[in-house]
Amino acid sequence: MKLIKRSVCMEIKGITNLVHQELNNAKGRPPHPGTMMQKLFLGYLDAHRDRDVYQKDLEATFHIRRSTASGILQIMVRDGLLVREPVEGDARLKRLVLTPIAQEQLSQMQQDLLRVENKATAALTKQELETLFTLLDKVRGSLAPGKEEPFID
Repeated sequence: MKLIKRSVCMEIKGITNLVHQELNNAKGRPPHPGTMMQKLFLGYLDAHRDRDVYQKDLEATFHIRRSTASGILQIMVRDGLLVREPVEGDARLKRLVLTPIAQEQLSQMQQDLLRVENKATAALTKQELETLFTLLDKVRGSLAPGKEEPFID
């Protein structure tokens, strides 16, 4: 098998690793507890406070399987970051709600994410950034056609 000199997938994975390193490299304080997916879940729940969010929303948004989402959420409940509240009319359905502990962590995490985002995009013009998002949307569409986009609006 011939190796590709430069691979889109390998570049994306490499950039993902660099983002993780930057987020864990907060000078003067320990890294935020939890995994990157837990942090993304917290951010999504915070950005969608104005509506009910369920496990299925996280599965669709982050393109993960039910078992993966369930495992992550169980740990987050255990660690006191969120609670599952029953929904009136359907005992099987549970709304995901952030706890005060999670809300405290979110403020610093959001500052760190903004710092890394600004660092990552500092060398790009507005047009280059728009082009990058267009290209990433195409790659995502090729890998997961018809699935909801994982950005927080």
